[in-house]
Amino acid sequence: MQIIDIQEFDTFKVMNLNGDFVGTEEVNQLRDIFKDIAPLPKNKVIINMQNVSYLNSTALGALLSANALFEKHNGKIRICNASDYIVNIF
Repeated sequence: MQIIDIQEFDTFKVMNLNGDFVGTEEVNQLRDIFKDIAPLPKNKVIINMQNVSYLNSTALGALLSANALFEKHNGKIRICNASDYIVNIF
């Protein structure tokens, strides 16, 4: 299973996150994907966190920065299926 899997639909993308986002490699991969998607015309993204049990502060920062980046490019990101633990972090 990939740590980040992206499904494309007509007007939006679903980014399925899998595993814990605690290491530099995972967070950098997430940041790179956000930087690639944000300037595209199809920059509406649903982030499915159903299979994520833990985020560190760096991963949380990457998500918050992505929100600002997407707004700058008139895009949107939304989070769904987050555990109670992750909801409390936000």
